[in-house]
Amino acid sequence: MMHSEQISLLRELFEEDQFERLSLFQIKPLIMNLKIDQIHSAISELEKAKNEKNEEGIFSKEFIERISSFIKRLNGISTQNLDSLKKEFESVNFEKLNFNDTLRRKEVSKLMSLIINSSAIDNYCAAVIYNHGVNNDDANLAFNYSTRALESIKMHDNSSFAKKIRDEYSFTFDRNQLTQGKPQLYGTSYAAKDDLSKGWKKDELIPPFIGYQYDREQMEKARNELGIKSLVQQELDWGIRKTDVVSTPVGQTANFSITSSRNLNRK
Repeated sequence: MMHSEQISLLRELFEEDQFERLSLFQIKPLIMNLKIDQIHSAISELEKAKNEKNEEGIFSKEFIERISSFIKRLNGISTQNLDSLKKEFESVNFEKLNFNDTLRRKEVSKLMSLIINSSAIDNYCAAVIYNHGVNNDDANLAFNYSTRALESIKMHDNSSFAKKIRDEYSFTFDRNQLTQGKPQLYGTSYAAKDDLSKGWKKDELIPPFIGYQYDREQMEKARNELGIKSLVQQELDWGIRKTDVVSTPVGQTANFSITSSRNLNRK
């Protein structure tokens, strides 16, 4: 297999990963609760999702076209066809996603071992796929790949893709920290539900152990140094925080150090 083919396959795996998640977490909830008089609203939401993906600058024309094709299918759909569409999405579920995730990680492992001088986007794609893993080894690999991606971009690069890399680095760093019983640095992992046995509270940052209290001011400082949005803004975007009070905004220029970031013991 030629080097270009390996890179092409890696991108295909990444886009399949992203489209499956788009289908399960955004499109399915929209479709399953959709009524015929809400079609235009649904199309607007999907157009927004498509534009966001397009602006990231890392997806192929074919990926964007898949979303466009689905939007065209919705446009002018009949009640009968809408019911048929809902039945199709009944098969879109976590079990299938998890199964495909496992297959993707195996393929990515093979491809990354063959790709020489992997680029920022190669490592970013691998990091995203491994960050959907289920064990500590997956979390560690995701962090390693995201670190390589971060090391490949320039400090003052504020492109959409560079921002995605910094975000992914914060996600993987925090997750990897938690797997080692260490606290998050950037504050990217929240509890989905209460769990007293672990000291978890719904919609609050996951602690490394019961009783640990995060210093949000230090988190904001770390996020600013990395060049990602504030913790408060993240919580607003994710629907965790309902108020519109936002802390000091992140500067336009990133100022970070790979070495010092690791020493701060994020997650």
